[in-house]
Amino acid sequence: VEVGAKDGTHPQFTVTVVKNGHVDPHEGVTARFGAFRDLDIRLAALNNGTPAAYNFPPTFAKQKWGFTLSAKEERSRAEGLTTWLHAVLSNEIEATAAKECVRFLKISDDRINRI
Repeated sequence: VEVGAKDGTHPQFTVTVVKNGHVDPHEGVTARFGAFRDLDIRLAALNNGTPAAYNFPPTFAKQKWGFTLSAKEERSRAEGLTTWLHAVLSNEIEATAAKECVRFLKISDDRINRI
């Protein structure tokens, strides 16, 4: 996960999908942090109430008050999202949660998309 283009004053985060060593330009997503937080909540709901991973990065208190994040804080958030996403993709989760994850990430995977 990398810091992507801003949406106004809000940072966005870009997930690049690599399959068999190749980047697929049609897969992956760029979204604000809130979309990833919403995904985390949806995955837990679809995973029988159990988080898909327990390490979702925290919301910075200053952002709750409308202050923008520094470039360093944005990079830290991207690193936290990377760690969280690796854990989600490594954990065993319910099929419906897996399907929601690949839908969000815009990944084409017939093993999951057929469910």
